Amino acid sequence: MIDVPDGVVADNRLREVDPAFVDAERMRGWIAFGVIVGGSLVSIAIGWVASLTTATALWLLSAWAAIAGFLAWFTMRYAEWAYARMRYRVSPEGIEIRYGILFRHVTAVARSRVQHIDVAEGPVLRRFGLAKLVLHTAGTSHATVELDGLPRDTAFALRDFLIDDDDTDTDTHTHTAPDGADA
Repeated sequence: MIDVPDGVVADNRLREVDPAFVDAERMRGWIAFGVIVGGSLVSIAIGWVASLTTATALWLLSAWAAIAGFLAWFTMRYAEWAYARMRYRVSPEGIEIRYGILFRHVTAVARSRVQHIDVAEGPVLRRFGLAKLVLHTAGTSHATVELDGLPRDTAFALRDFLIDDDDTDTDTHTHTAPDGADA
């Protein structure tokens, strides 16, 4: 049996990601929403000035408003749906990640197959104290596996646990990030 470091629960139980993932996912959604809706509104305005009749422009604006309303609703709901269906399980042998709303996926990665692991913290995830665990394995299909929405400390602890090799001396082979370091 492999020793499990403090902070990592390798008890083979299905776990949820951090609930703050919902807020982080909504913020990312609103950023994308602003870009898409703002860009399309600018396109309609340019078309109106260039050659559209008032009636056509008003029809396009009405359609735009309906689509923007749907996208706003979807942005709010998607985060909840993604959170409700994202789970992970850590065992001494590796990690299993479950995700997907319409198309559900289960990806299992054995510790022996992991080549290296990154912990990514973009500005939105960092704002909520979250990180994304990115596992790189050999092969072409599913060579990169991601687990989003983990608390920062949990992501680093999982990285250390999953990359730890029984043949290495753990006193000389550490994988910890300095406090306050931005990845």
